[in-house]
Amino acid sequence: MFNARCKTQLKLVKFIQIPLLLLLFFFFFFFFFFFFFFFFFFFFFFFFFFFFFFFFFFFFFFFFFFFFFFFFFFFFFFFFFFFFFFFFFFFFFFFFFFFFFFFFFFFFFFFFFFFFFFFFFFFFFFFFFFFFFFFFFFFFFFFFFFFFFFFFFFFFFFFFFFFFFFFFFFFFFFFFFFFFFFFFFFFFFFFFFFFFFFFFFFFFFFFFFFFFFFFFHCAATIRFNEPLKDAMQLNVLATQKMVNLAHRMKHLEVFIHVSTAYAHCDRELIEEVVYPPPVDYRKLIDTLEWMDDKLVSLMTPKLLGERPNTYTYTKALAEQLIQQECGNLNVAIIRPSIVGASWKEPFPGWIDNFNGPSGIFIAAGKGILRTMRASNNAVADLVPVDVVINTTLAAAWYSGSQRHARPRSLLVYNCTTGGINPFHWGEVEYHVISTFKRNPLEQAFRRPNVNLTTNHLINQYWIAVSHKAPAFLYDLFLRMSGREPRMMKTITRLHKAMMVLEYFTSHSWVWNTDNVTMLMNQMGSEDKKAFNFDVRQLHWAEYMENYCMGTKKYVLNEELSGLPAARKHLNKLRNIRYTFNTILVVFIWRIFIARSQMARNIWYFVVSLCFKFLSYFRASSTMRY
Repeated sequence: MFNARCKTQLKLVKFIQIPLLLLLFFFFFFFFFFFFFFFFFFFFFFFFFFFFFFFFFFFFFFFFFFFFFFFFFFFFFFFFFFFFFFFFFFFFFFFFFFFFFFFFFFFFFFFFFFFFFFFFFFFFFFFFFFFFFFFFFFFFFFFFFFFFFFFFFFFFFFFFFFFFFFFFFFFFFFFFFFFFFFFFFFFFFFFFFFFFFFFFFFFFFFFFFFFFFFFFHCAATIRFNEPLKDAMQLNVLATQKMVNLAHRMKHLEVFIHVSTAYAHCDRELIEEVVYPPPVDYRKLIDTLEWMDDKLVSLMTPKLLGERPNTYTYTKALAEQLIQQECGNLNVAIIRPSIVGASWKEPFPGWIDNFNGPSGIFIAAGKGILRTMRASNNAVADLVPVDVVINTTLAAAWYSGSQRHARPRSLLVYNCTTGGINPFHWGEVEYHVISTFKRNPLEQAFRRPNVNLTTNHLINQYWIAVSHKAPAFLYDLFLRMSGREPRMMKTITRLHKAMMVLEYFTSHSWVWNTDNVTMLMNQMGSEDKKAFNFDVRQLHWAEYMENYCMGTKKYVLNEELSGLPAARKHLNKLRNIRYTFNTILVVFIWRIFIARSQMARNIWYFVVSLCFKFLSYFRASSTMRY
């Protein structure tokens, strides 16, 4: 049921997205096509014919106005009145139906009258000028005019009316063509417009009344050593604002808060309940408002108690806040442990950041990390990221589908692997080193090798010998070659990160996972396959190899085609190590053994014992035959 509902919702969303995109495409396509077509053809044809028309009539009047002045004057007023009435009628017609084209026709109307007024001015100027000229030569040309009057009159009358009716025929055809085109376009446009909005509102109506609304609050600062004020602001106050926002959502069904399995790491056994913190979050918020940063940093260790950092402390306070302020909300809390690369989805080994164990694995693969304070027998509670996501989605489904079948209560899910399929830090170290030796990283600093120890003094010794000394020598080489030294800075950052993580790599916890088991039993067989979070099926050796290869491919962006060169570089580092060890042995021999009689006697005694053992072993092996 869960899988079918989710698949149905995804199909509906995809079904809705495609028509929406098509509607938007057709909307903008026809919109821009209309304006391009309208402005281009309208301006081109109208202004072309009007310019041609005015130029032709100007020339015609100038050539024939001596003979047909009164006739032309009368006909031109008739023509002007007809055009005025025609454009005035169509102007208001278009204004009534298409009000947003008002500014264009207004401009066109005045542009038309501007030409008429200019023409009248030009016409009367020539009229007065040539009138006197005509009066002066009237008697000289009277008989000439009399003979040619009828010829020119009929010629002009025929030509003018032919042009006039041809122009108006084309004008009417062009105008009505545009009218029907606009009518059809606007009908088509408004049809799509109203269909789009109808579909849009129908989608939201359907979404609001027939879909579940889930609120997933996953945001938090993951810096373990964040100042207490900043951690409270980001992990507690931000959660309070999200809860207040959820209360204002009328159709909210489920509020999911992602916490951490280490929120109550001061306990060895962690149940799927919200434990009361040592201090009320309201009082702490009020106290931190008037304290300066220096005073807060001084009192932070006292507030943390047995907790290692401000991250786990503020996460516990956020859980208390949700428990007390959720009210009538349907709330579930997810507690993942150490989130690692994906198990199956989107594909095995996918990871895109250095957070969590990814940065440690890369440092070990590069040969930078050589020692680590950790217990080989401590449980490394790694959980794949897709397991966390599937658990979160399944918890949201269960809380939403069972909202009427059970009373509203806060459910907590410990999304961990240590109690179901345990995996230890010693095994992590083995699989990481073996994977990076088979598939080395490019431009490694040293060969991969990590020493895990719980002893602080031994760890400090290996830090001095395997971390700081090689980093100092490498930076010295870079400085002598004119390059900027960088390895000591990298080692310093690595040590700070290891100091933050050593608490979690040196201790083990037991998490109760009854709610996770119950959630898994509530799902059908198809849902379990689609949203698999059964970590009992997780094969750690395969997962760790995919994890290491994922850091190489997706975090460092190293292609598998570069493996031969990386292996060659690793063999080069091995030869350098053997050469360095040989030189070191010879140096110790020359300095300490060759110059001391007692050291030589001890050396000869050890060598003689070795020869005696070999001879005894050879004699015992020949006596068997």
